[in-house]
Amino acid sequence: MKQKAKQKQCLLQEKFFRYLDQPAPGLPVSDNLRQKAAEAFRKSGFPHNKIERWRNTDLKGLCQTDFEIFNRDIPYEKELSEIFLCEVHGFESRILSVLNGSYYDREKLTVDPQGVIVGSLAAALKKYPALVERHLNTILPQSDGFKALNMALAGDGVFIYVPDNVQVENTLQIINILNRPNLAVNVRNLFVLGKNARLRLLNCDDSVNHHAGFINKVNEIFLDDNAELEL
Repeated sequence: MKQKAKQKQCLLQEKFFRYLDQPAPGLPVSDNLRQKAAEAFRKSGFPHNKIERWRNTDLKGLCQTDFEIFNRDIPYEKELSEIFLCEVHGFESRILSVLNGSYYDREKLTVDPQGVIVGSLAAALKKYPALVERHLNTILPQSDGFKALNMALAGDGVFIYVPDNVQVENTLQIINILNRPNLAVNVRNLFVLGKNARLRLLNCDDSVNHHAGFINKVNEIFLDDNAELEL
């Protein structure tokens, strides 16, 4: 009972509880999947320091900040370089950007001649439902509050599929950006590599305005026999 009292003092957690009671946009998944995730989050809430792996983590700053919960699609209006620049000198990569929790590009999905699919997870769910649903949310324990919250409220993320025996030569760099103050977003990324497939990924998280931000990001990774993902 004491632990529950402590959790009720978390402003952000209570805001998420209220938000889950309202119709909200999100990934085009089944209502049953979203509802189960929401119920799991209501049951577990945010992790606390009585959980072994969170014992040395202080979430007071997160709980006491008045974040705006955001999971709406961002229309493509300007080049990413006009919003944010994340460069690694002497390193070439293909940029994949997620702005305020939404995949941000002129094209939501691309498919190259080798069958490599790259783009928005929300768009992939609509265009390739069988492929995505076969993997999405199948390996993560919903007893983890942050993971359950992510499935309940994620609006988008990055989807990458590499077919069997395909090696992606260019490194893919995922840039997660917040350009509004005090945003709380949930991002779900799904990476699926077939047999003998190979991929290199680089990740960059940042805020344009240097205000506080909360990105609850979950990566689901599926590697078939002899596949290799370099992070």
